[in-house]
Amino acid sequence: RQIASVETLRIEHLEHVLSGRTYEAIEITGGGEPTLHPDINEIIEKCDWHAPTHLYTNGSLLERVSLFNQLERLCVSIAHYDLDKNRAIMGVVPDLERLKDIPVPVKFSLLANRSGIHTADEIKRYCSWAASYADSVVIRQLFEHDYRGKVPAEFVSCEALFKELQIGDYTKTKHGNPLFSLEGIEVEMEYRSCACEVDNPVLHADGHLYRGWTQERV
Repeated sequence: RQIASVETLRIEHLEHVLSGRTYEAIEITGGGEPTLHPDINEIIEKCDWHAPTHLYTNGSLLERVSLFNQLERLCVSIAHYDLDKNRAIMGVVPDLERLKDIPVPVKFSLLANRSGIHTADEIKRYCSWAASYADSVVIRQLFEHDYRGKVPAEFVSCEALFKELQIGDYTKTKHGNPLFSLEGIEVEMEYRSCACEVDNPVLHADGHLYRGWTQERV
């Protein structure tokens, strides 16, 4: 695969931002597929020096990453347990066999939507399947920053799904999301976004920090 000819974050930009602040945690996501970056391992190494670091990926290019042991967690976006359906939705197939050898906790990330997983029964099947490869699952929904006030036809409410699951025993994360066990795996149902919220700084490829995914500079 070739990396698209768009602006790519330079290591010196990353170093400049990291050296000037302290962070509770760092998420490497880029709003795209970060393993396409030619210096992804150097990015992981430099981030890990400053804070616990999570890498978000679609799992199709795991062979590009050699520093998994410097991550606190690997987060893999997989839309469906049927890999043909996952390819139709995401355009890729994750390297599941490679995931079995990852030396850090693995979390699967699922976006609830009507083209993919959108019922309680499907969530149960997904979690049962995911337990062979991952330690936990986060089920996400579209948020206001995704659809800018116009709810898309694909929208599925995580709160409605949680009620449909009829989970009696659960706790809450610091963000207020339900956290529970289902089909042998830990599950978070995301009512609120975390990294994408406006109050979180996001480093763009131009080397500047912005508020969330907005264009407002920090």
